[in-house]
Amino acid sequence: MSSPLIRPITEDDWAVVRDIRLESLADEPSAYGLTLEEALGWGEEKWRERVAARAVYVAEVDGRVVGTANGAPHDSQPGDYFLFGMYVTPEWRGRGVGEGLIDAASAWSWCQGARHIDLFVNSALPRAVGLYTKVGFTPTGEIHTMPERPGLEMVRMRRSLEGWEFSVRPVAAEELYPLRRRVLRFNDPTRVVADPRDIDVDTRHYGGFIGPRLVVSASWYPSTSPVDPELPTWQLRYMATDLDVQGLGLGRTVIEVALDDLRALGVQQVWANGRDTALGFYDATGWKRVPGSEHLSPETQLPHTVIYRSL
Repeated sequence: MSSPLIRPITEDDWAVVRDIRLESLADEPSAYGLTLEEALGWGEEKWRERVAARAVYVAEVDGRVVGTANGAPHDSQPGDYFLFGMYVTPEWRGRGVGEGLIDAASAWSWCQGARHIDLFVNSALPRAVGLYTKVGFTPTGEIHTMPERPGLEMVRMRRSLEGWEFSVRPVAAEELYPLRRRVLRFNDPTRVVADPRDIDVDTRHYGGFIGPRLVVSASWYPSTSPVDPELPTWQLRYMATDLDVQGLGLGRTVIEVALDDLRALGVQQVWANGRDTALGFYDATGWKRVPGSEHLSPETQLPHTVIYRSL
């Protein structure tokens, strides 16, 4: 059996969210303000709205969803970010799924500027309280009673994100494969994401992390320049930033760290097949387009342009 993979959900995956949410409400009705009866009455539009309004994550094992969590700002408490809707299916509890889901929502909250993430938990559920305590949540002293469910008392807990940072480090290629597939291959489990050159001794793979969560991948391979074949040149491939943290400059940081390493090796130029939807990013970070190099990627059939950058 495979290890759980945790990924952000898009609005088009609304049915995935619905199914695991209904499971959670049936299994642990006292853990949530929403009731199973209410959720059963929601249609597709309502589920899509719910997914679009939050950062929603699922944990999957061999295509089966075994957990979920949501991150979102609090409606009436500006600046406070919360973990909502946390659930792990019974047979996967105690196996790291909950911790991974919490880290995913925590990393997203950190990217929004939060330096702590809060939650409300039913204190009569010691297993849930124990999980949150294990990953660093502590009680704030606030007790919340939901108007729609007056018998349900929820304890507020807080996890500090102070000291979290975005870091870049070399990683093994296999660590990047889930992110490659999710962002670059439409999360299609049938797509091949391993490159034959991944195991070459000179290949370099970099991961960008927020706390413990991997959010950026970039792989670099020695390659002949399409602009000047005489220059020592490497190719960038599989550049990907996870779906919920794009547009924040994280990819640029990973590239710059890698380029510093390549300069030290004597590399004078790098190049890539840039996806057309990302060309604005590359234009803004010093890359140049090769005129007449527009083409469709054989892997994705999406339009690409050859780009390069002198070091």
